[in-house]
Amino acid sequence: MASQDPQYDVIVVGAGFGGCYILNELRKEGFKTLLLEEAPDLGGVWYWNMYNGARTDTRVPLYEFSDEAIWSDWNWTEKYPAVEEIQRYFKHVDSKLHLKKDIKFNSRVEKLHYDEQKGVWNVSSKSDTFETRFVVLATGFAAKPLIPDIKGLETFKTQAHTSKWPREGFNFQGKRVGVIGTGASGIQVIQEIAGDVKDLVVFQRSPTYALPMRQEKIDAAKKQQSKEVYAHRNTTFPGLEDEFNPQSALEVSDEERERFYEDLWAKGGAGFWLFTYRDTITSTVASEYAYRFWRNKVVQRIENPAAVEILAPEKAPYYFGTKRATLEQSYYEVYNRDNVSLVDINSNAIAEVTPEGVRVANGTFYPLDVLVLATGFDAVTGGILAIDIKGKDGLSLTQKWEGGVQTHLGFATSGFPNLIFHYGPQAPTSFCNGPTCAELQGGWIVSALKHVRDQKRTSLEATRQAETDWAKQVQFIGDQTLLPQTKSEYMGTNIPGKKKEMLNYLGGLPLYTQQINASLTEGLSGRKSKCDKKHPQCGTCARLSQQCVFPIDRLKPGPKEGPTRSQALPSTDRDWISEQAESLDELFGAESSGNHLPTNNNTQPFRHLHDFEITPSQYLAPPPGQLESAGDYWDTTTTYMGSPSSWSSQMFFPLAFHESSNCRAAGLNALVHPVHENLRTLKIGRTETANLRTPNFDRLFHQISIEMKISSATLLHLIDLYLSHVMVLSLFHKPSFKDKLNSIQQPLHLKALLASVCSYAARIEQQRWPPDHRASRWHEYYGASGPGDEDPPDPQKLHTLAIRLFADAMRDYEEETPPLCLLQACIINTSYSMTHGVYGKACRSLGLCIQLAYESNLHVIDFELYPDGLGQKPPDLSQWSQDEEARRAWWAIWEMDSYSSSIRRCPGSLRTSEVQTLLPVSDEMWFQNRHQNSVFLSSDIFNLINAMQETGNESPLGWLIIAITLMRDAQSQSNYKGALWLVNKDKYFAFIKGNSEKALDATQTTQTPIDVMNLTKKLQGLKTALPESLQLNGPLTFTSAQPTSMRHTRQQHSAIYNIAMMIEMARYMAHHF
Repeated sequence: MASQDPQYDVIVVGAGFGGCYILNELRKEGFKTLLLEEAPDLGGVWYWNMYNGARTDTRVPLYEFSDEAIWSDWNWTEKYPAVEEIQRYFKHVDSKLHLKKDIKFNSRVEKLHYDEQKGVWNVSSKSDTFETRFVVLATGFAAKPLIPDIKGLETFKTQAHTSKWPREGFNFQGKRVGVIGTGASGIQVIQEIAGDVKDLVVFQRSPTYALPMRQEKIDAAKKQQSKEVYAHRNTTFPGLEDEFNPQSALEVSDEERERFYEDLWAKGGAGFWLFTYRDTITSTVASEYAYRFWRNKVVQRIENPAAVEILAPEKAPYYFGTKRATLEQSYYEVYNRDNVSLVDINSNAIAEVTPEGVRVANGTFYPLDVLVLATGFDAVTGGILAIDIKGKDGLSLTQKWEGGVQTHLGFATSGFPNLIFHYGPQAPTSFCNGPTCAELQGGWIVSALKHVRDQKRTSLEATRQAETDWAKQVQFIGDQTLLPQTKSEYMGTNIPGKKKEMLNYLGGLPLYTQQINASLTEGLSGRKSKCDKKHPQCGTCARLSQQCVFPIDRLKPGPKEGPTRSQALPSTDRDWISEQAESLDELFGAESSGNHLPTNNNTQPFRHLHDFEITPSQYLAPPPGQLESAGDYWDTTTTYMGSPSSWSSQMFFPLAFHESSNCRAAGLNALVHPVHENLRTLKIGRTETANLRTPNFDRLFHQISIEMKISSATLLHLIDLYLSHVMVLSLFHKPSFKDKLNSIQQPLHLKALLASVCSYAARIEQQRWPPDHRASRWHEYYGASGPGDEDPPDPQKLHTLAIRLFADAMRDYEEETPPLCLLQACIINTSYSMTHGVYGKACRSLGLCIQLAYESNLHVIDFELYPDGLGQKPPDLSQWSQDEEARRAWWAIWEMDSYSSSIRRCPGSLRTSEVQTLLPVSDEMWFQNRHQNSVFLSSDIFNLINAMQETGNESPLGWLIIAITLMRDAQSQSNYKGALWLVNKDKYFAFIKGNSEKALDATQTTQTPIDVMNLTKKLQGLKTALPESLQLNGPLTFTSAQPTSMRHTRQQHSAIYNIAMMIEMARYMAHHF
């Protein structure tokens, strides 16, 4: 090291798996190393975890070091070893590696203060202070126990937290024992002592989804160690023996899914959590499937019905897999014992602890002799922040992380040079097997420190940009899962006042390994690696063992036609890219960088997590902003490290490629200016799918109701409500609506459509009842025979879901025209937004509707069949009926455009002269598949009215469109001053004065009176020509049904009201100057 070396090169804190591994490897490399350990012996948490029943929930040989010198002559006796055997294992490790000679036990580190002048850390325990260049904190993720804040807890003498168990233990024989908490340690204690105690009272905070352990004895003949076992565990998501199933739980049949679950269940262990379907922690439906199976298995073992509802409620208390799924052997049978009581402290909280026992909120008192606290940990960050750590300028780590944890790769944080975290925050920590992560991260740390020494550097520190980007990536991946929706130690929400954030990296071990290895090989060198363009794999990717893909042809510049991919990128993610690259080519130029962006015909680069097709070595994708390579990730100043310019984008976009696909990579400039060869020929939008029934439609229908968080009965109710009550958005052929749903082959399309329909209907339902009595009136009105939810559905939540599902579905349409069902979903979503207010967001949504309608040629649906402008009887009645649905979509958009332009007093986007689509016919004729002649919309209103009368078309929608046309004319005439008047009246008058003061007078005196007179005649002609069924001749009830009609009275009266209002609005506008 430097000429004035500190006392030590490296001090390691913690003697668990990680600390022991790092100590041994650093000594091999010649580093002067000291390990400080609070306990008097090796083992880390396994020194302290001496509670009854304590054992690992990872099977051996996975839960041990991969060093053959250690495992070759060590024999485990159980598949899941108990704490006593694990402690013997650490003694065996020491006998091989002789670690204790460089360990100072009974040394709890209290302070870590950085001396900037010397460039060293001062490490202080109660009795000693040491000086070192580097500090490695291997304190583990469960170093700080969570002691609950319960009144009087300190008064109860015979108590212990499972993580700080007295070495002498407790004699539970014949005692009255209380256990608070039913996590991993709680379950192990409970099932171990239930048969010994006099009385056992379990205070449960939330149920744990415990899985069967399937414990086995192991003799020497069953020894399974081999080098392949350890190599394989490094390639799986959790660092274990197996992997997530790459299939989705939603893609398989009920029978196949049940067989798969049964197989996992029979094998036991954590497989039902970590080897299950890949979308179990990303899809609410997949999570519900897993919970249902788990619950069915568990309730068979519990005899007490009251205990069943507490231990395995009918409704899942949280999503499966979003909390640790611990292992059990006889846990659920415990509650069949007469001496065991179960208290749900969510509904009956602990009021106080006295020296004699525990009193709960309802007044019940439980006398106790021993109280066990199995209340978990301030996980991941708690053990680190328990130490007084101060870096540059005296900044404490607690202060720096107050607004959220920030590290680079989970190893380092800016402002704290040479401080390295192991098995800490923003690493795979809680989702990775301990020994696997110990060796993986430990190997990186040793290599990094070697590099610093070999380069004659003195400091290693992450840059602020690096840690900011990594924190975004960790949070982005976490946000694509269900974990943020659950209160747990994974999010820090089990600790009162702790910031809610993703504390663990959820990208999986292989992806994490790629990123840290790339940082090591490229990021510490400060070199930028160019792509050498060698085929089929460039030198950079070969060196990093990455998949290499590259552009086959140079892409042409120019704007892209059709829907843009940018909707998939949050604005903040786009900012990451623009802020950190001087140009697109510098960022990801196809010729200038070794960063290859994989794309192909079946997957797109910017997709959310739940759209990914996940394979065993490719898991969750980080945010698009993580692609940048222009910013330094390790500080490259005099004493620091360099920039990983050649980080492969394959690390950041682990997309699963279909073997048959033609993979292409290109610079980011190609995403902005894509190739537009093979542009599609626009075709008139007919139907979106083949006439095939979706497999397992009823099952999918149930899944959709779960995702909407409503019952299937409520879903059906909302669909019926929409079809029977909505007039203006009468988009669907009601008699065949179920067949339409069956024909939609893409589940995401079906979800998007139904969510939009239900959100619109839910608002109708909401308006039926007074705001203060909606829930009670809902239940009172429908009762047991109605929808199955206690509370009416929330329309805004359903609308938000509908918007998200629509956006997700649209990402699959780069060049192709999306199907009609998605356009219908967009129309309903837009109408929902517009009826809240014609604001920018709603208008932009309308613009998308218009674009999609033109792409589908909905404005010229009838041009080929009816070139003469009059809709005679078509040769194919079924095609006519099918086209009517597309016509309804076009005219719904036309109505919204007219409504929007009138409210905002600006020109409409659609022109009558462009439209070659017949006006809609009546629902009665359409629903009965009886052809009805119709006409094209014309600016000659009198001829149009005459044509409508001649065809006998009494469609409320058709006549309403004519009324809206006149209203648009009136709006245009009443706004004769133009757009300039609306923007700035002063400029308007200056403009008029500067050109000709006569212009304004001419407009006022000649144009307006004539137009008013003509418009008044048109309005009177329309009012007179209206069919009798659409005349306003009496009071409107909007309620009762007409038994002889296929239309609901509400719809009919709404049509009458709308037409009358349009006529009166037009009359008002015409006379408003």
